[in-house]
Amino acid sequence: MTSFNIILHGVPDGQKVWSSDPLKQKGYIDAFYQPEPGAPETLFQVEVRVEGNTRVCYYHYLKYRDIQAKDGRGGSYFGFTLSTDALCADLPLLFHHMDEVFHTAILNTVLAATPNGYKHLVADYAERNNELHMLVEEFSMWLRKPWIKELFGTLPQFPGAKQKYGIVNLEDFSAKQAVLNVLSKGFILCLSPDVPRSAYIAEKKQLQDQLEQKDAEYDKRLQQEKKDTEKKVSTIRGEKDKLLQQIATLEENKKKLSAKLTAQNVVEGKLEALKKDMEGLLPYLAIYMAGGSHDGKQQEEYPEEQEDSDIEKEEGEVKVLPFIKKNIAYFCLLCLFVAIIIAFCFGRYVFPSVSSENENAKKEYGIPSQTYGISNRSEEPTGEKTDRSDSNLKKSGEYSSEYKGK
Repeated sequence: MTSFNIILHGVPDGQKVWSSDPLKQKGYIDAFYQPEPGAPETLFQVEVRVEGNTRVCYYHYLKYRDIQAKDGRGGSYFGFTLSTDALCADLPLLFHHMDEVFHTAILNTVLAATPNGYKHLVADYAERNNELHMLVEEFSMWLRKPWIKELFGTLPQFPGAKQKYGIVNLEDFSAKQAVLNVLSKGFILCLSPDVPRSAYIAEKKQLQDQLEQKDAEYDKRLQQEKKDTEKKVSTIRGEKDKLLQQIATLEENKKKLSAKLTAQNVVEGKLEALKKDMEGLLPYLAIYMAGGSHDGKQQEEYPEEQEDSDIEKEEGEVKVLPFIKKNIAYFCLLCLFVAIIIAFCFGRYVFPSVSSENENAKKEYGIPSQTYGISNRSEEPTGEKTDRSDSNLKKSGEYSSEYKGK
């Protein structure tokens, strides 16, 4: 190393540059005014340039994020640069030393730390000229140390850099051969401790691939479960429709049975009312029949009392006949009721009936069969039915004999 230069540059109040030696290419330093898109908080940039007949290697320690001007405006930056005609074989070591100088000599001199970054304390770096010259002396002493001096070798005949290689982890490019491979091809080497290392990136990519594979399997399983669920839902809906149809049929049958039951209750109510009316008419009918038979016997046995009896009969007829005429409708209903009872008894013992509708209801809905007002009668053996008929005939004969005897 034959010479070196320390340069401070940034935007404390517009673009400002301070250099320990006069700059030959100030426009190159002024170009850092443009912000670096997507740059990390700390960037270590190594670039080889051809300036006239010499090659110069620049080592830039840059802060691009959260840097404020002296008046508090954002969007500023700060650069601490070492330029020399030698190539450092241990870039991480050089970076860590420049980072130490930044935190011990530059902070609280031209910059101050803030909760979110840094802020310029001066509008021009020349305001701290004495402090900066002291910084240069200390840095020069570090470079003259024997074991440090050995790290800076002759700069190879690299072409001037034209484009950036990309930001990579500082430790991944600690090997000298890796640095030579990049710089020899005309690239600007950008290093940062804030970006992940290659091993971490590879591990992260592997984990990302595994995650994507798991996501694909999960999505596939989810789609299959969705199809199965839709199929089950379709089956359940079909069964639901069938059940609703059966319920509608049962509701319709229930309405029909309810209507029949209502009609039966109406008929039973009318029959009960008729029964009460008949019970009220029977005493009058008995009086009327008893009066007629008594008059016949009295005429045969007591002719002398015929005249008195006729008078009483006429009085009875005067009393009964107007009542019958007045209640002729009830008398007709009495006759109809007697005929219904006879027909009911005849059908009950001769033709036992079973309601076909009740049997159908029993088979279809599992309910016990019912007869509306008439209980089902089990069929009896023919012999028992014949015996009952004979006993009924005998009883009828006895009643007839008794009546004739009277």
